Amino acid sequence: MKLAFTPDILELVRMALREDVGGGDHTTEALIPARAAGEVNLVARSKGVVSGLPILVKVYALLDRRIRVALLKKDGDIIRAGTTVARIRGPLRSLLTGERVALNFLTHLSGVATLTHHFVREVYPYRVKIMDTRKTMPCMRALQKYAVRCGGGVNHRMNLSDAIMVKDNHLEAVGYDWEHIRRALRGQRKRTLVVEVDHLSSLSKALSLKPNVVLLDNMGVSDVEKAVAFVRRLRPQTLIEVSGGIRLDFIRRYARTGAQRISIGALTHSAPHLDFSMELARPR
Repeated sequence: MKLAFTPDILELVRMALREDVGGGDHTTEALIPARAAGEVNLVARSKGVVSGLPILVKVYALLDRRIRVALLKKDGDIIRAGTTVARIRGPLRSLLTGERVALNFLTHLSGVATLTHHFVREVYPYRVKIMDTRKTMPCMRALQKYAVRCGGGVNHRMNLSDAIMVKDNHLEAVGYDWEHIRRALRGQRKRTLVVEVDHLSSLSKALSLKPNVVLLDNMGVSDVEKAVAFVRRLRPQTLIEVSGGIRLDFIRRYARTGAQRISIGALTHSAPHLDFSMELARPR
């Protein structure tokens, strides 16, 4: 799994360091001699999927070029509690100053990857993709969606320009005037078209737009089953996506319906952190 360090991601890491260090790490500077060197081990405290190790490396590279990070695992690896995923060596002051920023990125992104992995594993062997949404933390989207990929998930659109997605509020805004929507979209046919449907009664009109994907939002399993049968009969080339409050404990019911995609906002907005700790190994 490879993370592309775009200018936005680099600036995010810099901002995180500025936010945390502020005017200086006065505690560390007071207690630790300037010439002291050391080594820390980065250890997982629970089982999960690791994500964010390149960010860890970048945090310390930006903080102090003398620091060396040896990665013992790679993003996407499933790890057990007690696994050492990295060893970090260099000036002890810098090791301690960068600890919280590095851990904040790593614990959050690994949590996203781990939750995604649980959903992906739960729908095996059904041929359905687990997808994220745009329900991400501001300015963290690229990293959170990267973490979803580390966990075996698939990214939905990165931003509003990636696809045409007609949602319920769009329909409300135009008074459910399907003919107006059809005319307005004529010049947009080179882009992927996704149409959201929250009632079976709207499905036929949605399919008349010839969408690439029809999104069944907040529908029960029985209605999804009916929608899948209807779409396969009327327009089998249209993919079927299910979304809306789908939890891990009942996702298999939706996977069995034949829908090809299930999008889950909780992957990014509600993933619990995967706990890591930095343990001082060898002060000298």
